[in-house]
Amino acid sequence: MDEKTQPEASPAVVEIESARDVVCRQLVKVYGPLLNRDQLVQFLGFRTAEALERSVERGQLGLKVIRLPHRQGLFARTSDLVDYLDSLDQHVIQRKERKV
Repeated sequence: MDEKTQPEASPAVVEIESARDVVCRQLVKVYGPLLNRDQLVQFLGFRTAEALERSVERGQLGLKVIRLPHRQGLFARTSDLVDYLDSLDQHVIQRKERKV
């Protein structure tokens, strides 16, 4: 495609993408590239680490979590958490639109 035929990104989309990148960058700066189980509990609003573990075991958590060799507990990439939280925002918007 040449420059004339490429669709222009709308300002709103660029703004949302850059806000996501800023949030991700800040979280990585503070917490690093991986979040541990206790951090996931805090970010996702679970009451206990056991509640998070049960949600993972039941397949109810939409966030990809991993277990690392020779390490205890669950971990998730910080960028995956940001993507997951973004997807929740989209889900809420879609549900509101259906009700109207």
